[in-house]
Amino acid sequence: MGVQFFRLAVAAWIPSLRRLKRQLKEALYGRYVQLLFWLFSSTVWLLVAVTPGVDRRWTIMGSLSRLFLKLAGYPLQLKGKEYLPSEGRAVLVANHASYMDGIVLTAVLPKPVTFVAKAELSRQWIAGRFLRRIGAAFVDRFDRHQGRLDAEHTAKRLVAGDAVLFFPEGTLTRTPGLMPFRMGAFVAAAEAGVAVVPVVSREPARFFAQAPGFLIAVPSRST
Repeated sequence: MGVQFFRLAVAAWIPSLRRLKRQLKEALYGRYVQLLFWLFSSTVWLLVAVTPGVDRRWTIMGSLSRLFLKLAGYPLQLKGKEYLPSEGRAVLVANHASYMDGIVLTAVLPKPVTFVAKAELSRQWIAGRFLRRIGAAFVDRFDRHQGRLDAEHTAKRLVAGDAVLFFPEGTLTRTPGLMPFRMGAFVAAAEAGVAVVPVVSREPARFFAQAPGFLIAVPSRST
């Protein structure tokens, strides 16, 4: 009787122990990736701050972004690389899936692009300094007149030969799916007479959890 009771107790505890093991593994992995992320972000920020030349800064960002994703155990797939513009003068529009977007796109894009960021970030000391060092363009989302001037400035950069990347949703949200697009990317492309190249990012739902990885897809047709 005692042996049977012991066996039943062990059998009842096995699922709980397995669940506890899985939770502990996920927690340790999350802490590891958090530590890795802060080490990566601080290193990149410092190197970008002291390195001359946007091209050199972009090379550093790309190399360290790929290293971070590898060490974090996030496989990275890029489909349609051949459809990315080999030279400048293109507007890339990407969905805003997570705070990892900048890291993932920097890891896969073959050459420097001008990231378009909301103007509020320019007033933040850490983010603003970093974005200015990588040549980002800032766009006001709330002042329509200033937003129009920002779009014209971005169009001039396109005419000068830059490739410019927009997140047309404008912000992040926990709501699944795409948010309505703002028109800045398309206005800039029309004024500069360049193609709009869509970039689709599929990323893990939770940043610090073990996940199947990232998929970046560039459709074969641009508009």
